[in-house]
Amino acid sequence: MEIERQFSADNQLECLSCGIFDEIDSFSSIIGYERFLKYIESNELTEMKGNNKSLFYDERFFECKGCAQRWILAVPDPPFKGFWRKCRNSEC
Repeated sequence: MEIERQFSADNQLECLSCGIFDEIDSFSSIIGYERFLKYIESNELTEMKGNNKSLFYDERFFECKGCAQRWILAVPDPPFKGFWRKCRNSEC
């Protein structure tokens, strides 16, 4: 999968109990994003109804069925490359 990932020593993030997902800082292409979208839609996630809080990009919200961790998928809109990350504080 063509995905760029950046991790720091204290930022090794993956789903709390199921261990399937890592945060993604940006997608290297629309094709990479579409592959990832198919992957998450076929795995242990439920899409949540959420308010798009960003003024700059579209967001989709997901919750892991295994551990209830909530995630944000920011849809790429070039030149913005999108991202996939855990919800922080009151984001979701």
